[in-house]
Amino acid sequence: METQRLADFSRLESGARVLEIGCGTGYIALWLAWRFPQACSITGIDLQPQLAARAETAGRELIRRGVALAPIAFLCADARRLPFQPGAFDAVVCNPPFFAPGASRPSPDPARRQARQSDALDLVDLFDSAWLALAAGGSLTMVLPHFRQHEAAALAHRAGFAIEEERRDEEIRKRSGGIRLTRFRKPALL
Repeated sequence: METQRLADFSRLESGARVLEIGCGTGYIALWLAWRFPQACSITGIDLQPQLAARAETAGRELIRRGVALAPIAFLCADARRLPFQPGAFDAVVCNPPFFAPGASRPSPDPARRQARQSDALDLVDLFDSAWLALAAGGSLTMVLPHFRQHEAAALAHRAGFAIEEERRDEEIRKRSGGIRLTRFRKPALL
């Protein structure tokens, strides 16, 4: 559910170059490619090669069925070592791991554990990677549990981002206080 909310919360300009960090099976990137066909490009990356491959297959299938999408690609890549030039994107979208290591019971499934706990990508790395990936004036849109709001705001500030818009949704993940959708903005003039 938070994935759908994040995709709906995202705002993309015509001609935007978009990066989804931690794309998994590609749902968010594919939704954005369908919703914003005027985007210049949408690139999804994931650390798990099998997930990037599943996302690529899903994209090809949608195109085969005649669904109009913005140009889209999926790569196996580590967000901490992005294979792109600095400033290559206008927008970064991410549904990062919700929990810090040790903050929740680890899943016995390694893929699910990597997606839900910050073993592979913590928020410090995410903000640093997004800062490098984004052009001046670019946006980072993400979703986190509401209880991590203050941590994310402090790390965003440390990285140089300003909060542009926030929305709390208490209907999802009720036990943990709901989710927080946030769009951060990198300053236009550096």
